[in-house]
Amino acid sequence: MEAVNQISRASENQAASIAEVSEGIHQIADVVQKNSDTSEQTAASSEELSAQAQVLNELVEQFQLKTTHARQTNTAGPRRHRA
Repeated sequence: MEAVNQISRASENQAASIAEVSEGIHQIADVVQKNSDTSEQTAASSEELSAQAQVLNELVEQFQLKTTHARQTNTAGPRRHRA
């Protein structure tokens, strides 16, 4: 009868351990899902930021071209001195 009691206690301990492992696996799955969601949001934000940076770069290039053109216009001709 003692052997049956020991087997019963061992089975209960194993069941409790399995429940703890199962809970741990669920927690890991939740963290993985949250990380996946965050990663997707970060990728979307990165794409948006990249697009905005491209637009800003194009605007800056236009400004620089106009500035470069103005400098060339001002320095292209001979300078006249007032008498």
